[in-house]
Amino acid sequence: MAVQKTPLGLVDKEVFKKLEREFDTGRITKASQDLTQIRQEMKHLDGWVRELGKMHHMAMCLFKDDDIRIPIGKEPIYELAYNLLDEMTDWKEKIDDAYDMLQDLAELAPDPDECAENPEGED
Repeated sequence: MAVQKTPLGLVDKEVFKKLEREFDTGRITKASQDLTQIRQEMKHLDGWVRELGKMHHMAMCLFKDDDIRIPIGKEPIYELAYNLLDEMTDWKEKIDDAYDMLQDLAELAPDPDECAENPEGED
């Protein structure tokens, strides 16, 4: 693995060439916008926590033969689960996209042995 000299330091040359051809820097902007949107929507987390609490009591009743002492409503556990899945899917997709983009950039890290052998890198 060779290292490439860039204005920001040494990077893995092969990954650099690949990303130079294929990487869309708009992915970084999109990730920032998506995470900002998620942060604004986090007010829904209290509701999710309450729903998960209901589901916990329901699961204890279903799977552990525990008595439910707290009224949990008439909605079946699977409907609660589907509702939460639906709401969480958008966040998960956005976080997965941001994660994938960060992983692509993290692969630019050069091999320390290559840096030691060729501290100037290739132009």
